[in-house]
Amino acid sequence: LQNISERMPISQITVSAVAEEANITRKTFYDHFPTVLDAYQAFLDSLVKEVSEKTELDWQSIAESDAEYSPNEETEIRLMLFLGNVRELIESQALGSKRRNRHMTQEEQLSLLSKPFTSYVEKGLLGDPSRFGDEIALVADFVLAGMLWMYRRCLLNDGTDSFYEAQLRVCKLIMGGLSSI
Repeated sequence: LQNISERMPISQITVSAVAEEANITRKTFYDHFPTVLDAYQAFLDSLVKEVSEKTELDWQSIAESDAEYSPNEETEIRLMLFLGNVRELIESQALGSKRRNRHMTQEEQLSLLSKPFTSYVEKGLLGDPSRFGDEIALVADFVLAGMLWMYRRCLLNDGTDSFYEAQLRVCKLIMGGLSSI
């Protein structure tokens, strides 16, 4: 599915094409996923899980120090860790390539990533989730939009911004936005 999605939009990929590419039968595909979009969603869910778990491990190693952090400082540190882990994933090409992501709009990517990412924010990815109250889905979507902007800015442009510069810029924008919620 990853290889095919570099050649055509997800909406045009058939189960037959995925089965042929993966050297499996259509039945085997349907034993695991009802649609191609569900298979792609499962792939994205696994990436969000991987990045979130790595972020939590990174935070735990920082939190073991004797330093005390305010809730805002903790959120900012966790956010920088998360964006840094996303950046590493992008640089490793696990999250995609220029060709694949030209086939999906930012809104489509946001839609596919929103549910799994929101669940990790609810579990404390950015610190105590109760500080966001009823706005937790908005916070998750805000962070995702920033992350996708960072991704698209660095991957799909002429390379004028480094991933790290974009990561810092996105973190500042998100922290500014979170302070108003």
